[in-house]
Amino acid sequence: MSGSFRTSMTAMLALLTVAGAASAAEMATLPPESAQGAVKYITGGIGYDEAEAMRQAVGRYPLAIELAARAAPRDVYLADVQVAIRDRSGKTVLATTTQGPFLLASLPPGRYTIDAETGGASQQKSVTVSSGLHQRVLFEFPAD
Repeated sequence: MSGSFRTSMTAMLALLTVAGAASAAEMATLPPESAQGAVKYITGGIGYDEAEAMRQAVGRYPLAIELAARAAPRDVYLADVQVAIRDRSGKTVLATTTQGPFLLASLPPGRYTIDAETGGASQQKSVTVSSGLHQRVLFEFPAD
């Protein structure tokens, strides 16, 4: 085996080890996936490690919802927000209370209405989920 080939193989193995460790770290801190009907979702993001794991997982879910309250000097994340997602016909496809500031959902392509409620304040937004694309929706509530 030539020296350059051995060096290349060593570098490749090191890269695979680092990638595998990063993936394992993400899985260790990612909240468990839940399901309602055909919709799979995760919610969480409390603490730095879990929030980072959620950010890394965004690419695997067509819809990412982020929940915050306006505050100075910057917004603060919210948890315990009631979220309901309805399809075009008005059927609720997901209804849950978030366990952190992020909710990632695997929804089939289509148009959806999202309702979010916390502390007596509610907001509604519409989103179109398309195959192969990732949509991010931010709900920013008034500070208490």
